[in-house]
Amino acid sequence: MKHISEIIENILVEWAYRVHDGMPNPKNAQHIHELRESMEEMNLPNKVIYEVIQNLINEQDDDEEKVTFKHDGETRTITKKTARQYASDIKQGKGNDEKEAAVKAANLDGKDDTKQDKEDDSGKLKPADFDTEKYMTSKDDEKDSEVDKPSDTDDKKPSEEQLQKEKKKMEYLTKIADLFISPNTEEKGSGRFRLSKEDVDKFKEHQSKTPEQLLEEQKAREQKRKDEIGEISDEETEIVLDIIKSKLDSKQFNALKSRIKKKGDPPGEYSKGEKGAQRVNSVIQHYLQTGGISSITGEPVPFSDSQLDHIISLDNGGVDGPENWEWMESRFNQFKGKKTKPEVIKALEERGQRTDEEWMLEASQDELSQYEKEAQAEYWNTIFADTDDDGNPGIDSLTIEKIDNMTSGELDNLAKGWGRFVGEKSPLFIPRYGTRKTEIDGKQHAYSRGGDVKPDKNNPNTWGVKTDDMGATWSEPKYKNDSDGYEKALADYDKSRASGGAKITTGEVREMIKAKIKGIPKKSTTDEIDVMFESILGQIESDKSKIKDLKKTIKTQKAEQ
Repeated sequence: MKHISEIIENILVEWAYRVHDGMPNPKNAQHIHELRESMEEMNLPNKVIYEVIQNLINEQDDDEEKVTFKHDGETRTITKKTARQYASDIKQGKGNDEKEAAVKAANLDGKDDTKQDKEDDSGKLKPADFDTEKYMTSKDDEKDSEVDKPSDTDDKKPSEEQLQKEKKKMEYLTKIADLFISPNTEEKGSGRFRLSKEDVDKFKEHQSKTPEQLLEEQKAREQKRKDEIGEISDEETEIVLDIIKSKLDSKQFNALKSRIKKKGDPPGEYSKGEKGAQRVNSVIQHYLQTGGISSITGEPVPFSDSQLDHIISLDNGGVDGPENWEWMESRFNQFKGKKTKPEVIKALEERGQRTDEEWMLEASQDELSQYEKEAQAEYWNTIFADTDDDGNPGIDSLTIEKIDNMTSGELDNLAKGWGRFVGEKSPLFIPRYGTRKTEIDGKQHAYSRGGDVKPDKNNPNTWGVKTDDMGATWSEPKYKNDSDGYEKALADYDKSRASGGAKITTGEVREMIKAKIKGIPKKSTTDEIDVMFESILGQIESDKSKIKDLKKTIKTQKAEQ
């Protein structure tokens, strides 16, 4: 396989041949179009074509970006374009101290020396992406034979408007691809799905519309997008999927595809196999065509924050397809839940009649709940992180007596803080929810209350493994060499799970804490006050007092009515 530098050189030669003056200009939409066509004729993968063009566009867009640097005690400012010229001068032996300072400030030092490997080092384009066997043919022979041919394609050249739209579409696809991998922006914990006053008004307006009206509005949003950037093709959907894949590791990418399949809670057959794969493409294409615009707020929603809903519910004969889909923020879908439309409207009406004090009460209660959880969890993490010389966790503030007197919530916060300290993959990790997990061969595997590990069909080392009560140690896989080992191990797991259940009780969490956090004394030997914890408790009591006062005010207002 040829080196990427050779491939890029061939691309540039072919591009220069295609433009009328032999001098490609990335700012010229016609030239960009010629570049794309030349790479398509070389049978380069869509991902490569897209990344090359996008890198060119991005590089040109920042030409006027200002670069500030110091030289001889003076502060100077130049453009990024000038800095690139300086970098070229340095490479040609025409550098000086001033140019070197400017290039360094622009983060271009060494860039030209490594430019030929840029795609390989970026993590986006790798040598394997360039299949040279497919396209490395002699273009010179073709040129010699065609140079005297009259051009009969000039009339078929796209217009400037079309070229600009194509460039705009490419920029748009990159932007939307980023929305798929953007982290969740909605607040965490208590109150995450709480609707504000404004939310209630917008959701009421949305619910007041008929399915026919909502379908028409969705068509209008899609048409507006089509007018701006054109129809999103299957090929462009695949390009976006390639871009997403290039920015995630395989585990993250597969997890994202799994979430995409399940968006909108489709019938089971659409979340696996060929139908599942097709649904991934359909959902992505619909998100692209609509811009991920919420049908309620009119704002673009990051994919991680979004919910796919059916305008006409599946229970009422609606189809699971793009013609019946709409996007919205998760909080609206959570509020809706399993409610019927009349029930949703009623709940919104009740919520909309709240007084300012009632809105404040709800927010204060959520904030208190969130503060109590986060502050206590971080407190315990800080305590454990204060290790001794041997690396043992700090446990000075913890006793068996204190653990026995903790509430369910306090135990949960303690376990959460311990989890932050040891890490989720540690055998000392304390699960706080229904799925117990243990690590075998570098992967996490669920196990039942009875200790039977859920087997992995592809890993015989998990067939018939039993853990101890804490999931810290396990037996040898008794079915490892059995041809029916996987089925037998799965039967053991299912039987154990059915008899013991999966839910982790408060008592189990308490015992796990005692077992996995070593060296906890039975009773404190000192009466020293923990200033940090006392401060947290003081803030909690203060917030509780404010909430109590709000409740009194609300009660008085209702009595006066």
